[in-house]
Amino acid sequence: MTETISALVAVGALAFAVATYLAYRRQNRIDQADQLLFQINALVLEHPDIVPAPEGQQTERQAAYATIVWNFLECIYLRKLRNERYLQPAMKQLVGMYREWFEENENLYDPDFVDFVNKRFAKA
Repeated sequence: MTETISALVAVGALAFAVATYLAYRRQNRIDQADQLLFQINALVLEHPDIVPAPEGQQTERQAAYATIVWNFLECIYLRKLRNERYLQPAMKQLVGMYREWFEENENLYDPDFVDFVNKRFAKA
C-alpha cells in the first residue's frame, strides 16, 4: 500500500514538473516574441524613413525592414504563437503594411506560412 501511494506521488510530481516546464517554455517563447516586436517598433521610431510610402518605389532600407518584419511573422507562425490574441492586431497591421513586398518575395518563405498568411489575412 505504501509503495502504491509513493508511486502515485512520484507520478504526480513528475506530471507537475513536466507541466510547469512546458508552461515555462511557452511563456519564454511569448516573451521572446514581445522582445522582437519591441525591437522592430524601436527601429521605426529611430528611422521613420524605413516605413514604405503608400505609393512609390521602395528603397533598400525599406526592403530590409520588410524582410525583418516578415521574418518576425514567420517566427511567430513557426513557434505556434499565431493564435495569441495580443499578437493578432500587430500581425494584421504588419501584413497590411508589407503585403506587396511579401507577394514579390513569398518564395523565400515556408509554403505553409505563405498559405497561412493568404488564408488568415486575405487582401482587403
